[in-house]
Amino acid sequence: MKQKHAAHHAPENPHSGFTLVELLVVIAIIGVLIALLLPAVQQAREAARRLQCKSNLKQIGLAMHNYHDVHNTFPPGALNPGTNCDIVSPDQKILNHTAFQMILPYVEQSALHNQIDFSSPSGKSRYNNNSNCTATIPTTDQFALVTSQLSIFACPSDPGPERGDANHEFSVANGAYRTSYGLVSHQGDGAWSTTWAKSTALDKGMWGPNGAASFRDITDGTSNTVAMTEAPFQKKSGEKWTGPYWNTYTYIYWLELKKGINQIVADTPNSGVGRNGVGSLHKGGVHFLLADCSVRFMSENADQVGVINAMQSIRGGEVIGEF
Repeated sequence: MKQKHAAHHAPENPHSGFTLVELLVVIAIIGVLIALLLPAVQQAREAARRLQCKSNLKQIGLAMHNYHDVHNTFPPGALNPGTNCDIVSPDQKILNHTAFQMILPYVEQSALHNQIDFSSPSGKSRYNNNSNCTATIPTTDQFALVTSQLSIFACPSDPGPERGDANHEFSVANGAYRTSYGLVSHQGDGAWSTTWAKSTALDKGMWGPNGAASFRDITDGTSNTVAMTEAPFQKKSGEKWTGPYWNTYTYIYWLELKKGINQIVADTPNSGVGRNGVGSLHKGGVHFLLADCSVRFMSENADQVGVINAMQSIRGGEVIGEF
């Protein structure tokens, strides 16, 4: 006689799911982990953007050196710029071409370079339009040639605006493209009344109107001289026309190290780096492109007189400390 066996049932699991309290604890833990991870992710992204910015400046520096190899001089900082009519020569025609345009073949932009008519103005910027100015005032521009920003001229940490959206009495830049990198000069735009070669200033930098240094001119040493540095796209509020722009010269073009690094100029209702000021979106300082093509990150707290100002000149004879 077969013995009947009772059916066996698995005991019920009293913990077959999450309770509401357990679920809330898990969510809280995930939230804390995300809160801890997010700053690290943001820092990693900024580190990558900062590295790309440094690479941009390095590539621009190499392009400047390649231009020098061909022409035995660096490109003129600006060609027949509309700053002061005494600078324009020899045909008294304002052109507003920039050094950035002249190095385009050396940054893999030969096609764009070949489209530019260097006998016609890049932009309409002019210093004044009265009887004291004998130069031909530009009435046309070549902004339509550039249909998008060239990434090599833009710091990826800077959100913009990349294009000019306003004009000034002296600067016609609506539609031109800004650059995050500017040429270092010992003086601002309105102070230039002669060409770079004719300037006798003891603190003269590498760049100027209708001329620039060659290696033999940099007697302070190429590793002790700043060629270029950073400038934010948007300067102090209300000045949307400010540069520097790379596809046209405007009234605000040169960068002056003597104004300091990331020095905020008070404004109403906002503030920002001043017109010819040096600054970046990188925390604590800016990148310096030196004349030897190396790129260094300079702290905004560096010695202003003994280091920063001294590095601006090509023949100042200063003894520069550690940086």
